[in-house]
Formats: sequence, C-alpha cells, structure tokens
Amino acid sequence: HFTNTNCSVCGFRNPDLFTNLDRSVNEDVVHVSFYPSRPYADCKLNNHNTTENDNRTKYYGIFGSTPQITINGNVPNRPSFDDNNLFVPFQEKQSSFLVKSNYEIDKDSFYTRIKVESNMVANWDGLALVVLAVEDTVFYKGRNSENQHYNVFRRSFTGIEPSAFKEEVAIGDSAIAYFSLPISADWDLDRMYTIALLQNIDTKEVVQVAKGTQSTAKKPV
Repeated sequence: HFTNTNCSVCGFRNPDLFTNLDRSVNEDVVHVSFYPSRPYADCKLNNHNTTENDNRTKYYGIFGSTPQITINGNVPNRPSFDDNNLFVPFQEKQSSFLVKSNYEIDKDSFYTRIKVESNMVANWDGLALVVLAVEDTVFYKGRNSENQHYNVFRRSFTGIEPSAFKEEVAIGDSAIAYFSLPISADWDLDRMYTIALLQNIDTKEVVQVAKGTQSTAKKPV
C-alpha cells in the first residue's frame, strides 16, 4: 500500500481499503504501508526513511502519485479499494514455500530470524528475501484527514537490494537467516513487528509471506 500523510486523496480513499481488509474473507491478507516522497516530499513518514520508501515504490514502477496498491507483486490499474472482489483472484493459491519469521527487541537492537522451507522440490534461483521492520499503528496527523496510519514500513532488514538465493532444495530442506537493525527513537517498540516476503526479483511475484512472531531471534554465538 503506497500512501502519503499529506495526500488528500489518500485520506479519502484509504478508509475503504481498511474496511475491505477488515472483512473476514480477507483475514489472510498481510498489509504494509509505504510512504513515497511523491506527491508530497514533506510527508513525515517518508522523511523517516526516504530512500527505502521511494525505492520500494520505484521497484513497482508506480512512483509519482498516491494512493496505490500492489497485490502479491501485481499492480492493479487503479482499483476501487472497497471492491468486494479485490483480493479474490489471489485467494486459494498454493506456494512451494513456507516462511516463518521470529523477532526479538532489546534496548539497542531489533533482531529477526527467518526460516524458508521448501514443501516440494523447487528452484530457488531468482528468489530473494525482503524483511521489513513495521509499526502496527503510528499516531500522527498530516495535512489529510488521517490521524492513524497502519502497518507502517520503518526500515528494511535486508537492504535496498537483497541477495538472491542460488540453490535448489529438496522437500523439507530449509534456509535460515538472521538479521538485525539498530532501534530508532521514533519507533514505539511495543508496536513493532516484522514482515518477511519471499519474492521473485524479476517478475516481482511474492511467492510467500509471513508476519513475525515475538520470540528468540538472535543469532547463536
């Protein structure tokens, strides 16, 4: 979800998206909000991390106006956010992978452990992990009508250009990766969590995703 705290159109359209997400048929949708610097570069949530917010938007070729969405890496053509069928084409699909995300926060750092497992023989070539630090609610009023912002992207654990897997795995084989970030004073740590996406770099398809569970996540010494 690509939005901006100073975008009046976002303030008008976004509530329909959140109403849609609250429908029981959409309970498996994982939502994250990015805040590009266009059309309003003085957006506070963009200014927290302009480079990565803008990069993620440009990756999908939609930098320039808000609000917009992508679904599983697909870019719908300006859909109606309250469309009952918005997510229907993407439901009931199967994936060759399982992803699990754990996170842990101490006084200085935010840690995450990601496990990617093949549940059938699959080629991992071209796939990459995108692991995000997300704040579930940010309370702030910009120049539009919104004063609560949901599932706000804060920073990427994996950087702007995450490394691709280059291997083939058998059923049940897995890869485990550990990442960490320094904590920002701007974050409400009680509201922070992780989202891990396994994504095809070229086609942009998201092949699996997982919201993090709070538990031990530091890399063993």
